[in-house]
Amino acid sequence: MFGAKIEAIKLVDGLFDLHSHLLPGVDDGSRTGDETRDVLGLLAAYGLRGSYFTPHIMADMHQGNNPKSIRLNFSKWAGKGVPAEKFSWQASGSPQAVAAGIPVRYAAEYMMDEHFSGQIEQGLLTFDGRHVLVEMRTGYAAEVYDRMILLAQQAGYAPILAHPERYLTLKADELARLRGNGVKAHLNILSLTGRYGELVLQSARDFLRAGLYDFLVTDIHGQRHIPAFTEGYVDKADVLLTEPLKVNNAALFAGTLL
Repeated sequence: MFGAKIEAIKLVDGLFDLHSHLLPGVDDGSRTGDETRDVLGLLAAYGLRGSYFTPHIMADMHQGNNPKSIRLNFSKWAGKGVPAEKFSWQASGSPQAVAAGIPVRYAAEYMMDEHFSGQIEQGLLTFDGRHVLVEMRTGYAAEVYDRMILLAQQAGYAPILAHPERYLTLKADELARLRGNGVKAHLNILSLTGRYGELVLQSARDFLRAGLYDFLVTDIHGQRHIPAFTEGYVDKADVLLTEPLKVNNAALFAGTLL
């Protein structure tokens, strides 16, 4: 039926999430292991099939975050909050825990700021050795970000641009150009609920209908986001367009995405 809506929380059914801030106490997301456990438990009850923790790495906030600290904090969280028999190492050397019955891993969300080129030289935390999650400042400037994206690509990385609908100066033609240059993009579920405002909602719908997204994510920051998922609604027509994105999520989680 035209205009029908679906609860946002139902979009996590079958989802391998590639963006969350649930590693406790390291950024603006989950504060405690108990909070993380409760959020994962709720999402798993709605059908979440796996999750990546992707803490912020940026110059001006959460300055203690780096690949080494994130690895250490993930291992500490897994050791304390997850039974030892459910904590293992993937063949790639990245730890995987099982919490709330689902696999949980880590990567990072990199701000493409003045430190990004140095971080590339030091080595980035990726999903699969190649795909890396990046974000921009709110104001998109092609001459700045094109250079950073190229540096990452020249180093062998494949950037995934976080929530392009939230960069209000980034228009569809520019996003299409970035994707044509090898950049992938993900859509935040909550952007489709209007949580970030009407302009973001409209951009999200325009980009989705133009086929400019590759992945669907929660970008959940802990319990404070739960009401937005359980009380927010997404147009059914948009929900149907997100289903192919989940297939890409699953492929990246499995390490089979090209």
